[in-house]
Parts: sequence; structure tokens; C-alpha cells
Amino acid sequence: LENVLEILIRSHEPLNLADIAESKELKTGADRATVFRLLVKLEERGIIRQLLRTRLTDGNHNIDWRELEAAAALGDSELLEFLKTHSDSAIRLRVSRLLGDSGSTEDEICRALSKDSGSVSKALDLVSGHPTEKVKKALLARVRKVDDHFISAATVLLEVFGGVDDGWAERPFLFRVQEEGAGGPLMKELLQRAKSR
Repeated sequence: LENVLEILIRSHEPLNLADIAESKELKTGADRATVFRLLVKLEERGIIRQLLRTRLTDGNHNIDWRELEAAAALGDSELLEFLKTHSDSAIRLRVSRLLGDSGSTEDEICRALSKDSGSVSKALDLVSGHPTEKVKKALLARVRKVDDHFISAATVLLEVFGGVDDGWAERPFLFRVQEEGAGGPLMKELLQRAKSR
């Protein structure tokens, strides 16, 4: 039990059952079934939850999505509520989704779409599940930026709000819109297609 706990504490990333059972640090030679029983004991004693809480509230720890899923699986909504204010919008997006808070998820999608960060692509992945007027407005603003995210954002716009089945088939048109820029007639055509639905 102590050996398994030691492996969990020293790890700087989430581990699955196989990772622990096959770890060179596991001195007992326990098989997967034994490691599983030990993990159940740790969970019963609340140690897994405590370890997870310590990790997820440590400002120096890079949170992995699997840790958030584990917190949700353990029913630690208090921890997830705390993480709704995390500085990383990708974390906030996932937490909102895990909590089933569609209003917060919608707000976070809109916030992420307005930024020039790595969370834009994660927000784009969630748009189809939240096709609200508010999200549409944020997506239109994102498309008008004609930046590195333009093709992906315009594709999602056409699929979710423009009635297009295969947005990627629209790429030749979208590349022309991108070349022409935000003020050209092709952009107006694109925006009109999205508003028509």
C-alpha cells in the first residue's frame, strides 16, 4: 500500500492501473489485480481524493484533463467548482462541461473565442453542442478576425449555423475569403450564409 502511494505521489502525471503495476518503482511485484485492490483501499480511505485535490490546487502543477475526469468520477464537485475560476480557459471549459453547467460552458466558449489563445480550437469543438445566439455572435466575431483560426472557425460557422453538411468541402471558398480579407465581398457572402439559417 505504501509503495503504491509513493508511486502516485512521485508521479507528475496521471497514472493508470497498468502504469502502476508495471512501474520499476513497484518493489512488491504486485500484479494488476493486487494494485487494483490497493487503489480501492486508498480510495476508500479518501487518500486518492486528497492527492488529487493537492495536485489540482497546486499553482505549479499542469493540470491534465484526466485528473479533471477523475475528480468528476469521484464526485468532487467542490473541487470542480473551485477550478471554474482557473486561469487556463481550457481547464474552465472542461470543468464547466463536467459540472453540466451549460450557461457557464456557453460563457466560457464565448470568452475563449474572443481570445487569441490555444483554447480557441477547444472552444470550436464545443460550439455544435451549444448552438445559441450568444455563441453564434462570438463565432462571427472570431471569423471576422481572419487570423490563424479563420479556416477552422469559418468551417464550424458554416456547419453549425449555415446548414452546410461538410464544412471542409468549403475550404477553397474559405481560402479565397481569407486572401481577400475581412472587408471584401466574399466575407460578406460568408457571413450572409451563416445568418441565413
